[in-house]
Amino acid sequence: MLVGAALLAVALEASWWLRERARDNGLQRALVDRTLALTARDQPVFDGNGGYLFRPSAYFLWYHSAAMRAMLRRQLEAEIVPALLASGAPLFLEDPRFEELPASVRAWVRSHFQRYFGPIHLWGNALEPPPGASSGSYETAFLAIRRGHYFVTYPGADGDAGIRVRVGERDFPARVPIELAAGEHVVRVEREDPEMPVWLLWRPASGELWYPGSAPEIPLYPHFF
Repeated sequence: MLVGAALLAVALEASWWLRERARDNGLQRALVDRTLALTARDQPVFDGNGGYLFRPSAYFLWYHSAAMRAMLRRQLEAEIVPALLASGAPLFLEDPRFEELPASVRAWVRSHFQRYFGPIHLWGNALEPPPGASSGSYETAFLAIRRGHYFVTYPGADGDAGIRVRVGERDFPARVPIELAAGEHVVRVEREDPEMPVWLLWRPASGELWYPGSAPEIPLYPHFF
């Protein structure tokens, strides 16, 4: 009877493996390739699936199941954001597990990463005025996740949009990468159109000067390869 049960377990496992093999994983492979192109070997990536493969994990729990999230909810809420800051992770790969993380973690991640392509998000902030400040001329803060090059962009950044951005004592011309040290920086924004969105973004290892949300929507990164 034990032999029969073992054989049944093997048969079920083989059946699952064959079904998975039959599915097209081209999208997953493309996302992994894009992740590797955007990050250097020593740059951590954050997700709940371990799907980035050949990059360091931003948090020691590189995979978290529903049971783990239920048992370790307070720990996840207390540890994930400090782990991201300590690791300097510039890329977040969104999968279906993300929506099951604590609300405070989700809000922090969404405010510090911008959508690059489908489930891939890169570090960057919208430079919005603080509450009560003038929307045409104001100071705000930007947190650089790691030492690296960052650039300013906005709609029509290739022309004269009437926007000036200074980080500390330096002017940041549109779409000109400038190196920043890790940590918080004071940013001064002046814009003729107070409704014009302005972003300060991390330049990935590929050197691409990207624009938030400009790529087509594709499904979230799935659970398994």
